[in-house]
Amino acid sequence: MKLSNKLPKHVGVAGVRVFLAAPMSGFDSDTEYKEHRLIVNETCERLEQGIVESVYFAGRDISSKSDFTKESDAFRSDFNALLNCDLFVLYYPKPVRSSVLVEAGMAIGSRKPCLFVAPHADDLVYLLRNAEEASGTSGIPPIAIRKFGAEAPSAKRLTDFIVETLQLFEIQHREYSCA
Repeated sequence: MKLSNKLPKHVGVAGVRVFLAAPMSGFDSDTEYKEHRLIVNETCERLEQGIVESVYFAGRDISSKSDFTKESDAFRSDFNALLNCDLFVLYYPKPVRSSVLVEAGMAIGSRKPCLFVAPHADDLVYLLRNAEEASGTSGIPPIAIRKFGAEAPSAKRLTDFIVETLQLFEIQHREYSCA
């Protein structure tokens, strides 16, 4: 689907927050992590240039695997950011053991609209492969799946997937309260 050059009025409205979950610790090497992180950080920057108010990506300031945050602190930060997001995005460039799968479950359980981006649907864990078909039924939040094939997408393509999903789900700013 080709996106129009003009964004609908709800995209770029102050207050839209995106949680971008991308594997960090599951990569085989620091080099692979750094290459992947560049794409994700550029995507964050593109989105924050007038498309959304903010993007949370836990690895944004973590330049190497040795700089990871303490697990309990990371869990707390991720949990709070996830509760306050308007769209949860799972960027899963290859099947790896990663906390992003826990975050995806938390997002679905919190009824957050979700976008799952992977090379192929079969690269996602079993319950997520066809989650789009259950989207919007029985209390399941809106879910979209985008596949990019064998080559990792550019930051532009990943941004386009996210913008398309914001349009599809008509995501707008809404106030949150901590109960």
